[in-house]
Amino acid sequence: MYFLLYWYDSFTGNLNFLWKYTDEFTDIEIIERLENNFKIEISNEEAKNINSFDDIVKLVAKKLNHS
Repeated sequence: MYFLLYWYDSFTGNLNFLWKYTDEFTDIEIIERLENNFKIEISNEEAKNINSFDDIVKLVAKKLNHS
């Protein structure tokens, strides 16, 4: 089974199935991996505002451009 994902798909809306079987540490792990892979720091406030793939891409790009 395959899903077609769009940049505007929301983790709180049509992508909430991705978090159906995860625990409370999954979000933290995702943020930590982004920070480690891209050598950036993401604040708690910034992490709270991530709701879509587009949000992730824009935040990482912003952080990399300000490095």
